[in-house]
Amino acid sequence: MRELVPFWNFIELPGNFDHFKEFSLLQLSNEMKGIGFSPLTHEQIKKIDAYFREYSKNKIMEKDDK
Repeated sequence: MRELVPFWNFIELPGNFDHFKEFSLLQLSNEMKGIGFSPLTHEQIKKIDAYFREYSKNKIMEKDDK
């Protein structure tokens, strides 16, 4: 996720994840504008979506192999 989400390192700072854990990535993107991060682009969102689709597909395949 660090490679796909420009503000991911900020989210990982102590206390930040707990504060923002209920936010969607789009909500986080809007919140992060307030501290100087650029909002996620349509292309970045597509890459994040593809990442999660692949991750989910791999998890299903792992489960089926057991």
